[in-house]
Amino acid sequence: MEWPWQYNFPPFFTLQPNEDTLKKQLDAWCDLVLNYCKYNHIFELDLIEAQNHELFNNKKIDRKCSFELLNLIIDSLVKRNRAEWIAAGENSQKNLKNLSNNVIKNRKCFIYWHTIDEWAKLIYDYINRSSMQNTVCTFYELTESDEVKREPFYKIDKNVLKRALNFLQQQRKAELIYLD
Repeated sequence: MEWPWQYNFPPFFTLQPNEDTLKKQLDAWCDLVLNYCKYNHIFELDLIEAQNHELFNNKKIDRKCSFELLNLIIDSLVKRNRAEWIAAGENSQKNLKNLSNNVIKNRKCFIYWHTIDEWAKLIYDYINRSSMQNTVCTFYELTESDEVKREPFYKIDKNVLKRALNFLQQQRKAELIYLD
């Protein structure tokens, strides 16, 4: 993966006070996060860990994002339907504080380099191409079998898969069956 020019520009890692500059900064960060996560097949980010991850910590120029900037980046992705905060019931701890007492709104999030409806369409198109309509499939068959190795949803996160299948179920294009 090639890093954009901004990644080596120190102010990129500093929250910009000018509203227009901040908007451009967040746009660039959103693009970088989506491209990076897609390239590295990352579906979930933990903001506590992310601050030390190469995506948000450029050791070459000795700069890293603050928790405040991380939250703004993820909030911006959420507004674009490209991320989703993980609720407390899904291993998130709300209102965490770091050592400098900055509040972290949420700890973890899903990153969607494809939106949920795009993931659903990719899966549905595969099912139609493979003539698998009205067939029972396991999550394993949809995500890890040899038949799907060349599909973009190969090894998709199970939680993201569930959201995509729920989207298809709402459209009456799929039915989820839960077994004990």
